[in-house]
Amino acid sequence: MHHIVIVGPTASGKTALSLRLATLFNGEIICADSRTVYKGMDIGTAKPTAQDQALVKHHCIDLVYPNEPFTVADFVIAAKQAEQTIRHSSKIPITVGGSGLFINGFIYEYSFVAPNPEVRKTYQSWSVTQLQQEIIKRNIALPVNSKNKRHLTLALERANRPTPTKKALPKDTMIIGIAPEKDVLLGNIEQRAHQMIQEGVLEEVSHMYKTYNTSPALLGGVYRTVQPYLRGEQSIDATLQSIITYDKKLAKRQLTWFKRNPDITWFTSPQEALEWFMNHKQGTL
Repeated sequence: MHHIVIVGPTASGKTALSLRLATLFNGEIICADSRTVYKGMDIGTAKPTAQDQALVKHHCIDLVYPNEPFTVADFVIAAKQAEQTIRHSSKIPITVGGSGLFINGFIYEYSFVAPNPEVRKTYQSWSVTQLQQEIIKRNIALPVNSKNKRHLTLALERANRPTPTKKALPKDTMIIGIAPEKDVLLGNIEQRAHQMIQEGVLEEVSHMYKTYNTSPALLGGVYRTVQPYLRGEQSIDATLQSIITYDKKLAKRQLTWFKRNPDITWFTSPQEALEWFMNHKQGTL
């Protein structure tokens, strides 16, 4: 039995495609997203809705609370367990997500090296400036959010560990990528930003911060982007544009990551990918 993996940038239509394939081919979905693992972070992460989850069984969402630690290695363990459960039910696992490291860690069976608590303890006492200077000194790539102490610390921690080994893509696994035309993707991003506002993302973020304060899970994405609005420093229109700008940059980073992988078969739309599956299902599934 085969394993379908769907990757691509945010707002590319991955979720809709995964639901369609799961209903057509008796599948269940494994969500590979670094934020949908958190309970209560629903609108801001574009988590599958209650209706989506009622239609098709989803795995690897709502695993921990935002103030609980969760690593790529934790996800790989959870995803492997989900895959085994799905296969034992004689169904097809369909992994979908935009978190490249989560996807690769699971699909290619990365062997992770546990972090050194002494190294982490050392870096925790350093300032942001000290961390930045150390990263530059050691010729390590600065993280995207170069002013985030947690991200800087993680960059240094990873540099101290051996590169995780990985296996070849399993023969029964197919990775498909959705990469819409630029104007289509931008339109999707803008539409979803408006939808998030309408569905109450501002209230969700406010509640999350009141409940979990400065939890690392809240230091990125929409949860960080709308903070100026909640402090009364930014209008709703400016906040909407901030969300759109953030997701545009995120989509670009995600595409850069996935485009390096020669194992991915690319399509320009979910519909194109669906048609391909319908034409090749006998030899693919």
